[in-house]
Amino acid sequence: MVVLWSPNSVISRWVRAEATVADRNKTMMPVMIEPCELPIMFELIHTTDLVHWDGTSDDQAWAVFVTDVRQMVAKEQQLSVSELAPTSSTALHPILTSGKTDGRGFMPSLAILPFTNRSRIKDDDIFAEGMVEDIVAALSQNEVLRVLGSISTAHLKKGRFTDLAAIGKQLGVRYLLEGNVRRTGQNFRVTTQLVATATGDLVWSGQFAKPLDELQELQEELVTEVAAALDVNIQALDMERALRKPANLTAWEAVQRSVLAMRRFNTEGIQTAIEEAERAVDLAPNFAMARAILASVSANLYAVGNPDDPKKVSQIRAHAEKALEIDPESAVVLWSIANAYAHIGAPEEALPWAIKAYTIAPDNGHAAFNLGMCNAMLDQNEEAMKYLKIACSMMSGSYMQVWPKLWQSDVMIREQRLAEAESCLDECLTSDPNFLLAHFFKALLCWHDRRHEQAIGILSLLQKAGLDRRTAKRLTLRALINNSFAEEILAENQKMWAAVEARSSVIKEPKQMRE
Repeated sequence: MVVLWSPNSVISRWVRAEATVADRNKTMMPVMIEPCELPIMFELIHTTDLVHWDGTSDDQAWAVFVTDVRQMVAKEQQLSVSELAPTSSTALHPILTSGKTDGRGFMPSLAILPFTNRSRIKDDDIFAEGMVEDIVAALSQNEVLRVLGSISTAHLKKGRFTDLAAIGKQLGVRYLLEGNVRRTGQNFRVTTQLVATATGDLVWSGQFAKPLDELQELQEELVTEVAAALDVNIQALDMERALRKPANLTAWEAVQRSVLAMRRFNTEGIQTAIEEAERAVDLAPNFAMARAILASVSANLYAVGNPDDPKKVSQIRAHAEKALEIDPESAVVLWSIANAYAHIGAPEEALPWAIKAYTIAPDNGHAAFNLGMCNAMLDQNEEAMKYLKIACSMMSGSYMQVWPKLWQSDVMIREQRLAEAESCLDECLTSDPNFLLAHFFKALLCWHDRRHEQAIGILSLLQKAGLDRRTAKRLTLRALINNSFAEEILAENQKMWAAVEARSSVIKEPKQMRE
């Protein structure tokens, strides 16, 4: 793949994603065609400089580049047709069907069938084919989903098959996606359906549309929306699958259960997440993702439930360092480690790992979220809001979507845009009425706005749910780290708690007198 670097291409998440895939496959041939600063992860890769080239065939740099391309193509052509033909699931994707998994188990797998053009317009055939290629490319950087290359499904044209479940089993994948494109009025619409190959059941469908007159400019955005929705829904299905499994869990399934337990962001939920992550590490000690998730969930418990303890911090760092030692190029490992360092109060250490994770996986909501959160903790509010908004768009429909929204409200509190922050928290609570952190910060803002009774009412309910004054103080300190407004908010937090405790003591006193 020839990657042309220019001021426009270096800022395109889509170009960086394509370049990342090509680099992993050892097929990347980068060329600089206009002066620009290369993305960090590609700085050390040899890049042909053709900024000066005027199109003449006798230019030395051009001649060397052409020779390099010919050598690369010749090497690729050594693959025989039989090696590429889709004959069996083992030939198609050994990693999906290999018997040995080192205790890790199998992550979900997906094949995307050629999309059908329902517009009957010849030009849309090219768009339909391109959509499949682009969605495969977008998902190929995803480390929690295995995606077959489009070459494995190119022969499966619509109308030549009727049994999707049988096709999925032949390809050796857990899920199969089919789709179509069509023009409807002034819009271009993409419709998709996800089938579970074990049962043949339709488990998800989605519709995505863009204005026809803006399609060329918005094509990348359309592909990103489809890929993000697939990612979110397949991850949710896989978590539910792992949760239903009664015994004989694999490390991969234990990791999924750990991540799912974090939805209940309280001491009990986080403790369950730690236990599942520890189980994953026991099952597969060299599974970098399991160690990184263990570091992350342990750090979250440290942030909300434990007093400052150097031994706990050392244990968290040890898990993170071991994960990095095993797989320093995994985006999941990197953003999990960034999350861990941020929650032990070291966002300045977290930021480089978050940047690297996002550089590797620019179309992943978790990578964008952790980069936004780290910037927020460092009081770099403009950068924080930029990445948190990206994360929100990528996590739409996911249980995780409340987290970038929560941290957007954190940025607004830092900037003392308190009405906007409260509106943002209300959006969180509309999505998840049981989101304790959103309720807590809502109470703080109510108190600051002199709506004391409303604040006390919210905090009284949180107290019954297990929140105490010490944990609330830690949450406030962690959320507003490195911000000058933190002291004022912390003082108001203490007053709010004093009011709640005074109210409780007034209620208890008559009862004691009667006794």
